[in-house]
Amino acid sequence: MRVETQLVSVPAVVTDRTGHPLANLRAENFVLYEDGHPQKISNFSTTEAPFEVVLLLDTSGSTRDELGLIRRAARAFIDALRPGDRVAIVAFNSTSEDANGLATVDVLSRLTNDRDALQAALEKMGASNGTPYYDALMKISEDVFRDPPRDDVRGRRAIVALTDGVDSTSGSDFSDVRAQLGRAGVACYFVQVNTEDFVEDRLMQDCQQYGTLRLSKTQGSGGKTFPTANLRDARAAFAQVANEIGTQYSLGYYPTNKVHDGRFRAIKVEVKGVNNGGAQVRAREGYYAPKS
Repeated sequence: MRVETQLVSVPAVVTDRTGHPLANLRAENFVLYEDGHPQKISNFSTTEAPFEVVLLLDTSGSTRDELGLIRRAARAFIDALRPGDRVAIVAFNSTSEDANGLATVDVLSRLTNDRDALQAALEKMGASNGTPYYDALMKISEDVFRDPPRDDVRGRRAIVALTDGVDSTSGSDFSDVRAQLGRAGVACYFVQVNTEDFVEDRLMQDCQQYGTLRLSKTQGSGGKTFPTANLRDARAAFAQVANEIGTQYSLGYYPTNKVHDGRFRAIKVEVKGVNNGGAQVRAREGYYAPKS
């Protein structure tokens, strides 16, 4: 099991000079470096391999009155995925079980490719009072993605989250969540809805100080953030995420650097043997090594 935990998963999307995804690439078309040192690719999945996706939906704040729009956007996203992709749905829920009436994390559906079951789960989604986003991300990592992935989905797990960029009630710490997801090799895609005027100004600030989600245009895990003006635009952003998931390769390697020093290791991916001089690669930027 020690060797298994050292495998580093690297999601990668390859496009031509016009931005169109390049399909039908093989492992030998990729060259992977860690801190400038070439690495041997030990695991490779093509764009056709299935994905496991957790759809995390924020129904708090000003979004609580737009549950219909959120459901329709979520349905469109699920329908855009491929038949072999498995999806879980996680949302927030305010129940009488919480003495303060604050939101708790609610797993509406476990990973499944049963589209009817997923649609039924969306109907159970309710509004919430508060946004425990870090708690939700931690629960996904420790619960929904608790078991090791099957061989056919190794390196092909993702969280697709609808958020207004604010975490208001979590007990989990951002750095712990980031480390947990990084170790698991889970790509994070955030559809960030600007539902409050102050979100845009605070979005890139330190989350420990302001309580906001620390999002960036490109996530270090290999995912991406899609800013949208409102929930109506979120449907188009979800379509972009579904398209990217369907065109993503997955590379895996065992680092030649075995030192457990907790330091950041930069990853670079290049392609070769492609008859396209403008081919571009967007991949995971790096990870933090384990610390002894």
